[in-house]
Amino acid sequence: MLINYLKIAIRSFRRNLVVSVINVTGLAIGISAALVIYLIVHHDFSYENFRKDKDRIYRIVSIMHFPNQDFKNSGVPFPLQKAARTELSGAEQVAPVTVMYPMKVSIPLAGNNFKKFKKQPDVVYTDDSFFRLFETKWLAGSLSSLTQPFNVVLTESRAKAYFDIKAPQEAIGRVVVYNDSIKTTVSGIVADPPVNTDFNFKDFISLSTGDNADTQFKNWNVWNNIDSQNQLFFKASPATTTASLEKQLKELHDKNLKNDFLKSQYLLQPLSDIHFNADYQVFDHRIANKRTLYGLLVVAGILLLLACINFVNLTTAHAVNRAREIGIRKTLGSSYRQLIVQFLSETLVITATAALLSYLFVPILLKIFADFIPPDVHFSPLQQPNLIAFTIILIVVVGLFAGLYPAFVLARFNAVTSLKKQVSTNGKGNGKSALRQTLTIFQFTVAQVFIVATLIVSKQIHFVLNKDLGFKKDGIVAIDLPGDQPVEKQQVLLQAVKSLPQVEQAVLGGQPPARNGFATTVIQYRSGKKLVNNSTEIKYADENYFKMYGLKLVAGKYLSPSDSIRGIMINESYLHLLGFKQPDEALGARLKIQNRTVPVVGVLRDFYFSSLHNAIKPLAYSASTKGEYFTLHVKLKPNSGDSWHTALSSIESRWHNIYGDKDFDYQFVDESIAGFYKAEQNISQLLNWATGLSIFISCMGLLGLVMHSTLQRTKEIGIRKVLGASVAGIVALLSVDFLKLILIAIVLASPLAWLATSQWLQGFAYRATVPWWLFVLSGVLAIGVAFVTISFNAVKAALTNPVKSLRSE
Repeated sequence: MLINYLKIAIRSFRRNLVVSVINVTGLAIGISAALVIYLIVHHDFSYENFRKDKDRIYRIVSIMHFPNQDFKNSGVPFPLQKAARTELSGAEQVAPVTVMYPMKVSIPLAGNNFKKFKKQPDVVYTDDSFFRLFETKWLAGSLSSLTQPFNVVLTESRAKAYFDIKAPQEAIGRVVVYNDSIKTTVSGIVADPPVNTDFNFKDFISLSTGDNADTQFKNWNVWNNIDSQNQLFFKASPATTTASLEKQLKELHDKNLKNDFLKSQYLLQPLSDIHFNADYQVFDHRIANKRTLYGLLVVAGILLLLACINFVNLTTAHAVNRAREIGIRKTLGSSYRQLIVQFLSETLVITATAALLSYLFVPILLKIFADFIPPDVHFSPLQQPNLIAFTIILIVVVGLFAGLYPAFVLARFNAVTSLKKQVSTNGKGNGKSALRQTLTIFQFTVAQVFIVATLIVSKQIHFVLNKDLGFKKDGIVAIDLPGDQPVEKQQVLLQAVKSLPQVEQAVLGGQPPARNGFATTVIQYRSGKKLVNNSTEIKYADENYFKMYGLKLVAGKYLSPSDSIRGIMINESYLHLLGFKQPDEALGARLKIQNRTVPVVGVLRDFYFSSLHNAIKPLAYSASTKGEYFTLHVKLKPNSGDSWHTALSSIESRWHNIYGDKDFDYQFVDESIAGFYKAEQNISQLLNWATGLSIFISCMGLLGLVMHSTLQRTKEIGIRKVLGASVAGIVALLSVDFLKLILIAIVLASPLAWLATSQWLQGFAYRATVPWWLFVLSGVLAIGVAFVTISFNAVKAALTNPVKSLRSE
């Protein structure tokens, strides 16, 4: 019976080739999009799921309560790492981890030579407790070896990168030197971590190495210093509650920080939250966004729904073409149930064909969205049984959803009227026709929402990328200087760069006016009895920096090198916070920063020094107290040919002449600002593709309906042409009913799109206006695409010789 159904399905596919191709293509696009989204969502939600007792593993994080805002930090004071082991009851395992910035690694070779690695990431200090908490497969060495100072455990891939070995055991006893000063011996090799974990460390230096007098950690005994590098993980015992643990942490805090000005506190972050919580760092790794993932699932569902609607519309519209077949089958004894099973089997065959075709589309989509998709996401069906299982489930669900209603419609045809081919699905008042119209309206409403959303998001991105930020940024390069070199070398490099013909200006300073990362301090101002405490971002610069970036002065003067201990500059937002109305009134006001009091010597006009998601906040500028800065700012002359490339090559050459093999890192200021909106640009790219796919699927369905309508009205079109109807009149006749549906969709979609995008725009403190003509433009685009789709077949029908049309009847 099943083989017979399969044969019938293939025969029906061939007989209705155009409709079948439209259905298969639409379903293939929807399924391929769903598969790509499944790969992304499954990858992110699988993080740490393989951990034993994962529900009882936590990270201790910190919140620092500044006077006017809170700062969340993934780290804890260094002493808490030790205190938690002895004073935190209810913790089965406590694992301290000190995450290092990329380190220079040297491997001693024969003849006093070294194999060098400039910047090795994923290096941490920890001890054997880490491997007890996060169980890891050991390939060589012993777990207890990490309790000894100057030992290091490597992953298998890192050991192979360092040493020319064939087996892990060969690396034991080899020497690894970090930052030219920390000499360690390899005491163990562990398996590489899986891709679905944030704990993908490669070098594990024994924590006791940091307690040694020569390599001692900075602030190792200071309780009031919270550094995101120092992190603490633990597993709670089954009977312990998070409330009791947080109470103990508060007691530890109060015991060791009786005069904590910041009123910091320690909280527990579940292991399952680490990969998704942007409030805390994840070892400089990518943080997934649950709202984005859920949004992707919605997009996948919408695209599948549009494809299913195509199937329902086209199948019910072409049902009359199968009326005689159904009549014969009923006459020969086919039951209502058998007909439903037959038509559902046909749908499942089409859906399965579409699923196989989607396997060709998925790799293409993964390449297109390479910047948006996590790098560890890959498509290997033979190695991903979960993907095959998901595909089978998708085939069944989509097949039933798309095929169930058409199957009921076809199976209900009356045998007598079917044999006479007197059934109809197009007449006025016909419920099936009304349903098709409703579904078509829904399709184009969705497509129109995507169009409007795409235009609004694109307009906002253009707005933030092109808004005048209040300072110059084009053609300026920021070069980070090494902090472990003599300050005299900075001046040598500065003069060498200034001499280059492609350089217009070069200055030393702190960070550029706008950049990710910040330094915040508490500044106090007393006016009579009123005391203003405020956490303020502070930057470092002198007058040359301000002039290069074109930062406007509204009162006082720019900072000079001699102002390092005698003056500070503030922006207008800080001016108003202090209670001054006019910039001149703030000059001379004395602000207390830590243990020194300095006067305000200048007021800067407000400029945007962070993402436009945030309102402009108080900002202060100070000159360096030691006359040293750690960023070289270079303004290049207007680019001509490859002059900028030549300039950067020349700067790098002079860099290495002065700093040796220190890494040369630079970034154009305008590019770093564009990086603020990477997530929005990803959303824009996703919307572009979702819009394109939704329009394509909807238009394919519309084309199929137009082709059916044209076929049903062949005789009418022939008669009208004989009576003198023009081609334009025929096209208008065939188009008007469908364009009415598109207009209804536009009316419905506009308020929906506005509501959706207005919520998204609330995430920006500064937003582009959304003009009325944008909705008109999106409507015109939708009508234009629909009209082109309709005209493709309508013009062909209008140009057909009426004699041939009438004879065919």
